[in-house]
Amino acid sequence: MLTNAVSVSIECTIEIQYQNQTKAETIKRAIELENENYATANVEGHRLLIRTRAASIPSLLHTIEDLLVCIKAAEDAMRISENGSLNDTFSDENG
Repeated sequence: MLTNAVSVSIECTIEIQYQNQTKAETIKRAIELENENYATANVEGHRLLIRTRAASIPSLLHTIEDLLVCIKAAEDAMRISENGSLNDTFSDENG
C-alpha cells in the first residue's frame, strides 16, 4: 500500500542586534564553521540574521539550541577579549 508522503520544511530566522557591524560580523565568523551545513548567517548593519531549516520541529529546536550555544560562547570570548571579564553588556538591548 502506498501512502502520500508529505515533505515538511520548518524555517526559523534568528535576529540579534549588536552595538555595531563589526561585532555582528565577528560573531557571524565565529559561528559559520560550526553551523555551515545547518544555517546561513548574514549581517545587515548591526544585525546578525541567522536562517535555519529542518524537516521536523525537534530537529529545528536542536539546531537552534546549538546555534544559541555557539553565539553565547562567541559573545563571551569577545567580551573577555575586549573587557577582561564577562560583566559588561554586549548587545544594543542593554545599552
